[in-house]
Amino acid sequence: MKSIHGISTYITFPPGTAPPENSKTQAWNRAILFLSEVHGIDLPNTQLLADDLSVAMRCPVIAPDLFRGSPFPFEKPEGWNDDEELEKYQTLHHPGTVDPILQTIIEWLGQPLSAGGFGGVTNIGAIGYCFGGRYVIRLLGSGGIKAGVVNHPSFVTMQEVEDLALKEPKDDCPRTVWSPLAIFAAEEDDIFPEAKRRQMEDVLKRIGATWWCSTFSHTTHGFRYVVRLDTPGLRELTLS
Repeated sequence: MKSIHGISTYITFPPGTAPPENSKTQAWNRAILFLSEVHGIDLPNTQLLADDLSVAMRCPVIAPDLFRGSPFPFEKPEGWNDDEELEKYQTLHHPGTVDPILQTIIEWLGQPLSAGGFGGVTNIGAIGYCFGGRYVIRLLGSGGIKAGVVNHPSFVTMQEVEDLALKEPKDDCPRTVWSPLAIFAAEEDDIFPEAKRRQMEDVLKRIGATWWCSTFSHTTHGFRYVVRLDTPGLRELTLS
């Protein structure tokens, strides 16, 4: 765990490598942003998946705290009302609060070590789960990342999908951001239902985006799956 300009961040590296400040030879030109679901970066499964992604992709994985220390609790106290608390949660954590966090982290990744940064990463991808999925799309639209993956995303607006196509001044023809987007959806999802998924696909097709969408049968929002990586010595990891 590292504090980056006051933002608590989980950072993991492939085995046999070291943080840039501890290595005279290891430099990174790419990294993955891991944008968690509502339970945040302290959830063990989040950190375990970030670790395995780092091994599989052979690059650092950076998971910032999108909630500034107040994620949705995993273990609910007595008398907890999910619907009421989720409504409150959305008033506390939204683009106005999350976008500045991500901008700070992206700027830090690109800064040289001499300026207190990560060393000048130029190729950044992102993967987001549920809450984090929306911000992968926002980052693609703003040009902050070069590729994105979203898993059963929540609260995505069609305007945010439209923003994946920018318009040149005095030109009504969309200029699509060349940033590929992969979507992994649940078959039954009350937050990202089939109708919204198909609407998103229609928008992506219309604006000429580079995209791929897979829907997993017999699954619901936050569906559980098993990650199997062929790298020798890696454990099998079951996630929710």
